[in-house]
Amino acid sequence: ICAVSRHLKKEIERRFKLICQAANPAMNTVSTTDFMSRYCTNLGLLLAVEFSLVWV
Repeated sequence: ICAVSRHLKKEIERRFKLICQAANPAMNTVSTTDFMSRYCTNLGLLLAVEFSLVWV
């Protein structure tokens, strides 16, 4: 991108970060509940088991 534009790499990086923050403010937020839910689904566990594990 730097090669075909007249902008510095730092400026492009700064704008990219601003766009990412505006597009999805919760992009960096991942909880253990998200991982546990996905893990239980992959194992084929019952929903009641998943709820119990998330509660713990």
